[in-house]
Amino acid sequence: MRILVVDGHPGNREFTRAQLEGIGHHIFLANNGVEALLLLEHEPIDAILSDILMPRMNGCRLCGEVRRAARFRDIRFVIYTSTRLSAADETVALDLGASKCVRKPAPTRVLLEALEDSAAASRRPPKRHLRRPH
Repeated sequence: MRILVVDGHPGNREFTRAQLEGIGHHIFLANNGVEALLLLEHEPIDAILSDILMPRMNGCRLCGEVRRAARFRDIRFVIYTSTRLSAADETVALDLGASKCVRKPAPTRVLLEALEDSAAASRRPPKRHLRRPH
């Protein structure tokens, strides 16, 4: 699987890369949602594993942008965060079109299950369209 890991902390990105590359996945890295969207324009990606809190564009906004673009709608999108994952955060992420939400740190098998389980969920449209933040 070609997985884009989006996280504002280099250590978190590298740790997740090591987890997933170690079992044969091809990993791409981005520091924030803006970098992720630029990378999506040039690389075919199967899944996105994104933190919520990041500079320039957070994970929820990234998810909304991905789901609004018809060419990206089938990409699996998993929110993976330790900083914020309240019930309200999870509801917003799922409403925007995230397939799953997982709390950091998670064992490799939990990440893989979330990415695999999200395959069918990624085909569902977002439940609602939130206004874009300024």
